[in-house]
Amino acid sequence: MSSTRDQAWALFDHIVDVAPLRDVNPWRSVKAGTGFEPDYGTLQLLLGVPLHLHATSQSGVPALALDVWVSYELRRAGFDSDWVWPRPMAPRVLPREVLQDLLAKLGREDDAYDAVGLVIPEVPRDASGVDDDADPAGPLEPGATVEPSVGTGIEADPTPEQLPRVTLRREDVPAELDPGRFFRVMCTTVLDRTPINFHPRARALRDAV
Repeated sequence: MSSTRDQAWALFDHIVDVAPLRDVNPWRSVKAGTGFEPDYGTLQLLLGVPLHLHATSQSGVPALALDVWVSYELRRAGFDSDWVWPRPMAPRVLPREVLQDLLAKLGREDDAYDAVGLVIPEVPRDASGVDDDADPAGPLEPGATVEPSVGTGIEADPTPEQLPRVTLRREDVPAELDPGRFFRVMCTTVLDRTPINFHPRARALRDAV
Protein backbone atom coordinates (compact mmCIF):
# COMPACT_ATOMS: atom_id res chain seq x y z
CA MET A 1 0.00 0.00 0.00
CA SER A 2 1.43 3.37 -0.98
CA SER A 3 1.93 6.07 1.63
CA THR A 4 0.32 9.49 1.64
CA ARG A 5 3.66 10.98 0.62
CA ASP A 6 3.94 8.59 -2.33
CA GLN A 7 0.56 9.75 -3.57
CA ALA A 8 1.47 13.39 -2.94
CA TRP A 9 4.66 13.09 -5.01
CA ALA A 10 2.68 11.70 -7.95
CA LEU A 11 0.32 14.70 -7.81
CA PHE A 12 3.07 17.25 -7.20
CA ASP A 13 5.05 15.93 -10.16
CA HIS A 14 2.06 16.15 -12.46
CA ILE A 15 1.12 19.68 -11.37
CA VAL A 16 4.65 20.93 -11.95
CA ASP A 17 5.03 19.04 -15.25
CA VAL A 18 1.94 20.69 -16.79
CA ALA A 19 2.30 24.12 -15.17
CA PRO A 20 1.63 26.72 -17.90
CA LEU A 21 4.36 29.03 -16.60
CA ARG A 22 7.08 26.45 -15.97
CA ASP A 23 9.16 27.68 -18.93
CA VAL A 24 8.28 31.37 -18.57
CA ASN A 25 10.99 33.72 -17.30
CA PRO A 26 9.88 34.91 -13.83
CA TRP A 27 12.01 38.07 -13.93
CA ARG A 28 10.19 41.30 -14.72
CA SER A 29 11.24 44.89 -15.28
CA VAL A 30 9.74 47.09 -12.53
CA LYS A 31 10.14 50.71 -11.48
CA ALA A 32 12.66 49.80 -8.80
CA GLY A 33 14.75 47.71 -11.22
CA THR A 34 14.22 43.97 -11.61
CA GLY A 35 11.43 42.05 -9.91
CA PHE A 36 10.49 38.39 -9.57
CA GLU A 37 6.95 37.27 -10.40
CA PRO A 38 6.16 33.90 -8.78
CA ASP A 39 3.68 31.44 -10.26
CA TYR A 40 0.98 31.67 -7.60
CA GLY A 41 -1.46 29.57 -9.62
CA THR A 42 0.80 26.54 -9.37
CA LEU A 43 1.30 27.19 -5.65
CA GLN A 44 -2.47 27.12 -5.12
CA LEU A 45 -2.73 23.76 -6.86
CA LEU A 46 0.17 22.32 -4.86
CA LEU A 47 -1.43 23.47 -1.60
CA GLY A 48 -4.63 21.69 -2.63
CA VAL A 49 -2.87 18.32 -2.67
CA PRO A 50 -2.66 17.85 1.13
CA LEU A 51 -6.38 18.64 1.40
CA HIS A 52 -7.17 16.28 -1.47
CA LEU A 53 -5.25 13.48 0.27
CA HIS A 54 -6.50 14.32 3.78
CA ALA A 55 -2.82 14.62 4.76
CA THR A 56 -2.01 15.64 8.33
CA SER A 57 0.82 18.01 9.17
CA GLN A 58 2.64 15.01 10.67
CA SER A 59 2.77 13.43 7.22
CA GLY A 60 5.05 16.22 6.03
CA VAL A 61 2.92 16.73 2.92
CA PRO A 62 1.70 20.30 3.63
CA ALA A 63 5.29 21.49 4.20
CA LEU A 64 6.46 19.49 1.21
CA ALA A 65 4.00 21.36 -1.02
CA LEU A 66 5.82 24.61 -0.21
CA ASP A 67 9.22 22.98 -0.69
CA VAL A 68 8.18 21.72 -4.12
CA TRP A 69 6.97 25.21 -5.08
CA VAL A 70 10.21 26.90 -4.00
CA SER A 71 12.23 24.35 -5.95
CA TYR A 72 9.96 24.84 -8.98
CA GLU A 73 10.40 28.64 -8.83
CA LEU A 74 14.18 28.35 -8.63
CA ARG A 75 14.20 26.11 -11.68
CA ARG A 76 12.00 28.67 -13.47
CA ALA A 77 14.68 31.21 -12.57
CA GLY A 78 17.24 29.10 -14.40
CA PHE A 79 18.92 27.17 -11.60
CA ASP A 80 19.75 23.60 -12.53
CA SER A 81 17.66 20.89 -10.89
CA ASP A 82 20.81 19.43 -9.30
CA TRP A 83 21.32 22.70 -7.39
CA VAL A 84 17.87 22.96 -5.82
CA TRP A 85 15.81 20.53 -3.81
CA PRO A 86 13.57 18.71 -3.68
CA ARG A 87 14.63 17.65 -7.16
CA PRO A 88 11.99 16.68 -9.75
CA MET A 89 13.40 13.14 -9.80
CA ALA A 90 15.14 10.73 -7.43
CA PRO A 91 17.16 11.35 -5.37
CA ARG A 92 14.73 14.04 -4.27
CA VAL A 93 16.88 15.73 -1.67
CA LEU A 94 20.52 16.48 -1.04
CA PRO A 95 22.76 13.93 0.70
CA ARG A 96 22.90 14.64 4.44
CA GLU A 97 26.56 15.75 4.44
CA VAL A 98 25.95 18.27 1.64
CA LEU A 99 22.91 19.67 3.47
CA GLN A 100 24.88 20.04 6.70
CA ASP A 101 27.65 21.90 4.87
CA LEU A 102 25.18 24.33 3.30
CA LEU A 103 23.44 24.98 6.62
CA ALA A 104 26.77 25.59 8.34
CA LYS A 105 27.72 28.15 5.70
CA LEU A 106 24.29 29.78 5.95
CA GLY A 107 24.72 30.17 9.68
CA ARG A 108 27.92 32.13 9.18
CA GLU A 109 26.30 34.74 6.94
CA ASP A 110 25.55 38.09 8.58
CA ASP A 111 22.39 38.47 6.50
CA ALA A 112 21.29 34.83 6.60
CA TYR A 113 17.64 35.79 7.11
CA ASP A 114 17.35 38.79 4.81
CA ALA A 115 15.28 36.70 2.39
CA VAL A 116 12.05 35.73 4.12
CA GLY A 117 8.73 35.07 2.44
CA LEU A 118 5.22 34.65 3.82
CA VAL A 119 2.39 32.65 2.25
CA ILE A 120 -1.09 32.84 3.81
CA PRO A 121 -3.34 30.14 2.30
CA GLU A 122 -7.10 30.21 2.76
CA VAL A 123 -8.69 26.77 2.83
CA PRO A 124 -12.19 26.49 1.32
CA ARG A 125 -14.95 26.11 3.89
CA ASP A 126 -16.19 22.90 2.32
CA ALA A 127 -12.76 21.24 2.27
CA SER A 128 -12.79 17.81 3.88
CA GLY A 129 -11.10 17.33 7.22
CA VAL A 130 -7.92 15.32 7.50
CA ASP A 131 -8.05 11.58 7.95
CA ASP A 132 -7.14 10.47 11.48
CA ASP A 133 -5.67 7.31 9.99
CA ALA A 134 -3.47 9.21 7.53
CA ASP A 135 0.18 8.31 7.19
CA PRO A 136 1.87 9.52 10.41
CA ALA A 137 5.34 9.63 8.88
CA GLY A 138 7.45 12.62 9.81
CA PRO A 139 9.39 15.01 7.56
CA LEU A 140 11.25 13.55 4.61
CA GLU A 141 14.74 12.51 5.66
CA PRO A 142 17.69 13.96 3.67
CA GLY A 143 18.91 11.37 1.20
CA ALA A 144 15.61 9.52 1.09
CA THR A 145 14.08 8.63 -2.25
CA VAL A 146 10.35 8.55 -2.92
CA GLU A 147 8.86 7.39 -6.18
CA PRO A 148 5.19 7.66 -7.15
CA SER A 149 3.41 4.34 -6.75
CA VAL A 150 1.00 2.75 -9.17
CA GLY A 151 -2.54 2.02 -8.06
CA THR A 152 -2.77 4.64 -5.35
CA GLY A 153 -6.50 5.11 -5.79
CA ILE A 154 -5.94 8.85 -6.31
CA GLU A 155 -6.47 10.48 -9.67
CA ALA A 156 -3.01 10.58 -11.29
CA ASP A 157 -3.96 13.27 -13.79
CA PRO A 158 -5.92 15.79 -11.71
CA THR A 159 -7.60 18.81 -13.13
CA PRO A 160 -7.88 22.00 -11.06
CA GLU A 161 -11.54 21.15 -10.45
CA GLN A 162 -10.54 17.89 -8.75
CA LEU A 163 -8.38 19.63 -6.15
CA PRO A 164 -9.69 21.79 -3.30
CA ARG A 165 -9.50 25.43 -4.35
CA VAL A 166 -6.96 27.07 -2.05
CA THR A 167 -6.72 30.84 -2.32
CA LEU A 168 -3.89 33.10 -1.14
CA ARG A 169 -4.39 36.16 1.05
CA ARG A 170 -1.69 38.12 -0.73
CA GLU A 171 -3.18 41.44 0.34
CA ASP A 172 -2.34 40.58 3.97
CA VAL A 173 1.35 39.96 3.28
CA PRO A 174 3.67 42.91 4.10
CA ALA A 175 5.92 44.08 1.26
CA GLU A 176 9.05 42.94 3.08
CA LEU A 177 7.63 39.41 3.31
CA ASP A 178 6.33 39.23 -0.26
CA PRO A 179 7.36 35.91 -1.90
CA GLY A 180 8.44 37.79 -5.03
CA ARG A 181 10.91 39.77 -2.92
CA PHE A 182 12.03 36.54 -1.26
CA PHE A 183 12.91 34.94 -4.59
CA ARG A 184 14.48 38.15 -5.95
CA VAL A 185 16.76 38.56 -2.94
CA MET A 186 17.65 34.89 -2.72
CA CYS A 187 18.42 34.49 -6.43
CA THR A 188 20.35 37.75 -6.60
CA THR A 189 22.38 36.85 -3.50
CA VAL A 190 23.33 33.46 -4.95
CA LEU A 191 24.31 34.93 -8.31
CA ASP A 192 26.29 37.76 -6.72
CA ARG A 193 28.23 35.44 -4.43
CA THR A 194 29.10 32.66 -6.84
CA PRO A 195 31.70 32.67 -9.65
CA ILE A 196 30.50 34.14 -12.93
CA ASN A 197 30.68 30.74 -14.63
CA PHE A 198 28.18 29.28 -12.16
CA HIS A 199 24.46 29.24 -13.02
CA PRO A 200 24.79 30.64 -16.56
CA ARG A 201 21.14 30.12 -17.48
CA ALA A 202 19.93 31.84 -14.30
CA ARG A 203 22.18 34.81 -15.08
CA ALA A 204 20.95 34.96 -18.67
CA LEU A 205 17.28 34.95 -17.63
CA ARG A 206 17.79 37.69 -15.05
CA ASP A 207 19.78 39.82 -17.52
CA ALA A 208 17.18 39.37 -20.25
CA VAL A 209 14.75 41.87 -18.67
